[in-house]
Amino acid sequence: MKRFIPLAALILMASFVVPRAAEAQGYTFTVNGLLGFGGSIDETDPGFGNLNWQLGFSNAIERRTHFGIRVGGLGFGSSDQLGDLTNADLTYFTLAGEYRERATAGSGRFLESGVFVGLGYFQLKGDSLLDGERISDGSLGLVVGVTGDLPLNRKRNLALRIEIQGQWADLDAASLFAVAQAGLSYRF
Repeated sequence: MKRFIPLAALILMASFVVPRAAEAQGYTFTVNGLLGFGGSIDETDPGFGNLNWQLGFSNAIERRTHFGIRVGGLGFGSSDQLGDLTNADLTYFTLAGEYRERATAGSGRFLESGVFVGLGYFQLKGDSLLDGERISDGSLGLVVGVTGDLPLNRKRNLALRIEIQGQWADLDAASLFAVAQAGLSYRF
């Protein structure tokens, strides 16, 4: 029972800290959906015109500091060669810390920009050039990026989000990837 009281007090204090930090910036959670283009940096054959999608969620844990979760995919064309794979698809799940800053843009609007760095799991699936067999390769990796939100309404809860990120994972066919994407972000 003696151990429970300090733990309960700590949980109670934490429940007030996160909402107060988020209250200072006007929102606690953000969800977003993005589309864009990307490719592999170390394998130049597929180029950077490959379609990318991403869904994201973030939670304000301190003023200007967020914890973000991203799930996405990057599809390479059926005729593109990525290492010894064709018809390849990269899927990823990342957890990242974000630091965000507000700056006033034209007509009184503000741009909230940020940087993020995190860890993730990356999986690359594709058809082998040797025998046509479907191959799957997965690895832990890193993600680093920049992001920016430009509000679209007076409440500033709907924004245009633009994001550029680099990803590294120890995969056999390719290790370095980059994507640029844009979409909508909703804050609540």
